[in-house]
Amino acid sequence: MQIMTRAPQAAPKRGALVGPALTWLATRIGILALAVVFEFRVASGDLEYYWQSASGSPFAPGTTMLEYPTPTIALLHGLTLLAHDAHSFAVLFMAVALVADLLFTAYLALREGGGTRIALGWTLLTFLCGPLLYMRFDVYTAILLGVALVEYRRRPALTGAAIALAVGLKVWPALTIVAFVGLGWPRFRRIVTGFALTGLVQVIACVGYAGIPRLLSPLMYQVSRGLNVDSVWATVPMLWRLRNFDLYPVAVSAFAAFEVTGPGVSIWLGVATASLAIGLLALLAATYAAWRRGAGDDVTITGLVVAATLLLIVSNKTLSPQYLVWLSASVPFLLEALRLRGRPVHAAWALAALIAVLTHLTYPLFAGMYTPGTPSLKLILAILTLATRNVLLLIASGWMLAALWRWTRGAGVRQSNGSSSPSGKRTS
Repeated sequence: MQIMTRAPQAAPKRGALVGPALTWLATRIGILALAVVFEFRVASGDLEYYWQSASGSPFAPGTTMLEYPTPTIALLHGLTLLAHDAHSFAVLFMAVALVADLLFTAYLALREGGGTRIALGWTLLTFLCGPLLYMRFDVYTAILLGVALVEYRRRPALTGAAIALAVGLKVWPALTIVAFVGLGWPRFRRIVTGFALTGLVQVIACVGYAGIPRLLSPLMYQVSRGLNVDSVWATVPMLWRLRNFDLYPVAVSAFAAFEVTGPGVSIWLGVATASLAIGLLALLAATYAAWRRGAGDDVTITGLVVAATLLLIVSNKTLSPQYLVWLSASVPFLLEALRLRGRPVHAAWALAALIAVLTHLTYPLFAGMYTPGTPSLKLILAILTLATRNVLLLIASGWMLAALWRWTRGAGVRQSNGSSSPSGKRTS
């Protein structure tokens, strides 16, 4: 299918921006209120860890927080230089994340063709994720992925650069680069060039800053991790725990994560690894089909990005609640692209919202309920909530793969006459 670029739609009028602005303000007041009243006390452990690790003197980036990519450590150390204790660091960390969120929301709302709806989608989904949005680095990964989805038609090199910067914070966004292959070689080449050049600069800077072993340490770190209670593949052991509490203990591991152990857990760790391999093959098959059939429409591209994100979430033995923030950036783009083609999206929005709410309940609202001294009603409620969320993630992944199969076999989802893409361009 040939993609033709025509005149973009007019930018949103000022009146159309009132809704996203008021929604952002109201939801962010709600997030901060939740943080002050309850959730900061429970969920700020990582912020304390960041402070303790990055504020040491002398600071040694080559041996600090080996589980995180090197650029993350550099950013953390820069923030510690502006703070005088753990509390001021936490406030500064959250304030910077809040400002980044505000700027990104405005960036989305001001874009042409569906930007206000995408901005509302981002605002509401991240609100449902709760204050954890501002207490972890994942918000920046999501924002950079959002920038990549805004710019892939107008500034493909910027898309590649944004993905490379996201990889500097979390390794997984490298998978999303293949989603753009259906755009055709000229655009895809510029995306790859932007990715490669930005990545090369980062690698050189990281090696000079902390050395080659530190550059590779995040990949090595994951190998020895156990099975997080949040992982989709921990669902069965956690349900078994309801029947035999002592046989499936949950404890905070050396990696500062809730991990479950017991009979059969090693099998589920293998299943998680196998699911990643199977998912990668399915993603590559869909990408190949998109390339072969010229499926460079917005639905297929954003669908591949969502599929890659879901793949990393569902197959991850170390799944953490903040990972769901990743979907908050890409899902609104996909659903807006589907809406512009006249496809029903209400059920998909409801599914995304429900997954976000259940994730918020599992942590931090149910934090500590996984490890009580004796079985309790709260423990049962926490595990059933977690299991329900994981089943919904599997349903969403299955729907996404089935939809991609249909879209790529049919050379993408064709637009109706006169409809525009979420990037503000028309396609034919």
